[in-house]
Amino acid sequence: MNKSRLFKLLPPLVWLIILSLGWIHKIPESFLSVLTTAFLYGAMATAWNIHALSGVTSLGHAAFFGLGAYGFALAISKHGFPFWTGLLAGACCAVIYALLWILSIDKLRHGSFVLATFVSVEIPRVIIENVETITNGSAGIMNIRVPNLPIPIPTGLQGWYVITVALTGILLWLHHKALFSRWGWGLKAIRDNERAALAVGVPVDFLRRLTLLLSSFFMGVCGGIYASIIGFVEPSVVFGLHFSAIPLVFSLFGGKENAWGPLLGAIILCSLDQLIMVPLFPEAHRAIYGISLFLTLWFLPKGILAWKKTG
Repeated sequence: MNKSRLFKLLPPLVWLIILSLGWIHKIPESFLSVLTTAFLYGAMATAWNIHALSGVTSLGHAAFFGLGAYGFALAISKHGFPFWTGLLAGACCAVIYALLWILSIDKLRHGSFVLATFVSVEIPRVIIENVETITNGSAGIMNIRVPNLPIPIPTGLQGWYVITVALTGILLWLHHKALFSRWGWGLKAIRDNERAALAVGVPVDFLRRLTLLLSSFFMGVCGGIYASIIGFVEPSVVFGLHFSAIPLVFSLFGGKENAWGPLLGAIILCSLDQLIMVPLFPEAHRAIYGISLFLTLWFLPKGILAWKKTG
C-alpha cells in the first residue's frame, strides 16, 4: 500500500477509533459529557461553515437550531413520533425557514445580509412564545422523553456521544466536498469574486441556496439532538445569540477553509471552557469565546490550521 492511499485511509480509521470510545465503560462520565458537547458544537460549526463557504456570514443560524429543537420536541412529546422521524421533522422545520430566507433576504450582501440574519432569529422565537396552546409559550416544553432507538448503540450519555460523533463524521465528509469537489471549487470562485464566477458560468444562486439548505437541515438536526440530551427546550435558550455566535467563533478559530477547522476549534475551545474556565471562573467562563475570537482575528485571521492548505 503506497503512502498516499494510507494517508487517505487514516482519517476514517481515526474516526472509527473516536467513535468506538462510546462503547468503553471506563471513561469518566464528566469527560464523556465534555466530548459529547464538543462534538455537537463541532457539528453545528461545520454545518454553519458549509453556508459560509459561499461567501456570506450568518448570525441567524440559531433560528434553524431552535426550530429543529422545537420541531423535534413537539413531534416527540405531542405526537409520539419515533426518534429519527422527530429529528427529520425538526430539520424540515429549519429547511422551511431557510426557504423563507431565500425568498426574502437572498439578494442581500455583506453587512445587510448579516443584520437581516441576526434579526430573523426573533421571528420564530416571538411566534413560539405567543402560540401557548401548542408550544407552552415562554415556559417551553419540559420532560422530553426520547423513545428507545432501534439501533445497537449504548444507552444514556454513551449513546448520545455515539450519535453526535456519527453526525459530525457525516458533516465532515460533506464539508470536505464543499471545499475540494467540483461544486466546492464553484464555491471558492464565488468567495473570491462573485461577478467573475457568474461570467464563467458558475451557478452562483444555486450553489449559495444549496449550501443554505444543507446548513439549515443539519443545524436543525443538531437542535433536535440538543433537545434530546437536555430534555427540555425554551425559546430564550434555543433561539439565543449563543447558538448563532459560537459556530462562527469555532470556524474562525479553527480555520474556515480547512475541512477539520470548525470541528477542531469546537473541541479545543469547548474543552478549555468546560475543563478549565468553568471551575475557575464559573460566572464568566464564556469569556474564552470572545477572547479567542479577538486573538484569532488579530494574530491568525485564517485560523490555527491556516498553515495546512488541504483538508
